[in-house]
Amino acid sequence: MKKPDALRIIDANFNRVREAIRVVEDIVRFLMNEKNLHIDLREIRHSFTFSYIKYFGSLPITKRDIFTDKGRRNQAYEATTLREILVRNFLRIEEGIRCIEECSTLVRPESTHVWQEIRFKIYEIERQILIRFPEKIIEVPFLGIRLPDIDVDKIKPIIETLIKKLINIIIVPVGENLTGFIKYIKGIKANRIIILIEDRADIALITDADGVYLTQNTMIARDIRSIMPGKTIGMEIKSVKDMKIHKDTFVNFIASENREVINSFLTKSEKKSKLLVAGITRSHHEITNTLINGVDGVILNINRMQSEQTIEIINEAKKSIKDFFYGKTTRITKE
Repeated sequence: MKKPDALRIIDANFNRVREAIRVVEDIVRFLMNEKNLHIDLREIRHSFTFSYIKYFGSLPITKRDIFTDKGRRNQAYEATTLREILVRNFLRIEEGIRCIEECSTLVRPESTHVWQEIRFKIYEIERQILIRFPEKIIEVPFLGIRLPDIDVDKIKPIIETLIKKLINIIIVPVGENLTGFIKYIKGIKANRIIILIEDRADIALITDADGVYLTQNTMIARDIRSIMPGKTIGMEIKSVKDMKIHKDTFVNFIASENREVINSFLTKSEKKSKLLVAGITRSHHEITNTLINGVDGVILNINRMQSEQTIEIINEAKKSIKDFFYGKTTRITKE
């Protein structure tokens, strides 16, 4: 390979890597509760750019020729989730840096170790991000229901009437009908719905649920994240004392009935984070008062599975949320 050919490859991959890092950086910045990871990505992008300028300057761009590039009209790939976009762009970053690393041996061999170091930094940050980033994004405002049991025959009328357009999260206890229930939900292709298993990460993994909802041993959230990458973890917090322990845990949302806990999470400094906060209610009549606190969603505890009554309760709950966020009820913004 001639040096001009190597420079053209280096130029193309420089653009590819910077663009892909920026995609990942913005997803982490705007959608994840991970300020440090966003800072790490930005520093890698700056380090990559400065190193490129230091070793190659403007020389590679002189070999750019987009009009003879046969790949310029390649069909764009289609993605269905943000996680898929993350994975694809990490692959672009790693492949692009490897190309620069290999070609640099012909042009600037003294720089080869720099690209290798950056590539391994990317491998580690990829691991940290993909462990935390959920396969399913929780839409805000969201409505979750916590079911007392998983009698599929009782649940079917509720699911078929409401789930595809109203419910975001379903929290279920462990029971003998659990596997059948999850198969049923997946069978009706309610892909937007997030199914969480109460307190049992092992059962959530076995049944291919979307995650776990912790109400008891919440101290194990960090350990659960390591064995459930890409899954959703919700955590119920009962007191302010418990809340202080969980400032740095790997959860996607916290939920509480305790107004003091909710207010503490929604202070100006805390709300800079992307951690979602839900209020727990036992009646649709309580929802508006819960939303006024500034929460991102509501978890509605269903006490008894009676089809018509439960459908009515959930309908009223969703109506309260829609009225609050999109029209009839004035939202109070906390300073």
